[in-house]
Amino acid sequence: MSKVDQRHLRSILSLFLIIYPKRRVNIYYYCSKVLILSNKSLQNSSSRISRLIDQGEGEMLDFKKEISSTHRIAKSIVSFANHHGGTLLVGVNDNGTIAGVKAAEETYMLEQAAFHFCEPPIELEVKEWTLKGKVVLEVLIAESTIKPHFAIDEQGKKWVYVRHKDQSLLASKVLVEVLKQKSSDRPTLLKYSSMDRRC
Repeated sequence: MSKVDQRHLRSILSLFLIIYPKRRVNIYYYCSKVLILSNKSLQNSSSRISRLIDQGEGEMLDFKKEISSTHRIAKSIVSFANHHGGTLLVGVNDNGTIAGVKAAEETYMLEQAAFHFCEPPIELEVKEWTLKGKVVLEVLIAESTIKPHFAIDEQGKKWVYVRHKDQSLLASKVLVEVLKQKSSDRPTLLKYSSMDRRC
């Protein structure tokens, strides 16, 4: 529950206390329980994000200070979807310090990238958190079942990216063919050559 939802709940609580004064104790008890659980949930979520930041960037986690280009962020989104999925933390510097962002603007850029510069489009789950008084977006990207996904660059060209360690790599033709395999009972070992480009 967000802070806005909590304010709404308090308003509803006040209204009920006016309408049903004899039930003051019961109404206050149950609404207070919801608020307490909500606050604990927010605190636990903030702690979880802090722990993610402490882990540092890796195969399934990437930090972005801000979204400066829909084309560039599409590469990161595609690389996670083509691999095992992952999380983008927007509003976090590479060294793990909190930069903070304007949630509405960054969410718009993410949605534009995911639906207009990723092919096929990729569904994102975006959550907003406040850490140290600054807004951080947690962007969850699931592993795709319809690989490969392509990122569309500024010239309209389509490229396949995959995640390797803490980098998004441009996939070779061999890797693209591997991703196109629709069914495989055994995991495929992906090897990266010197021809693979980093973004």
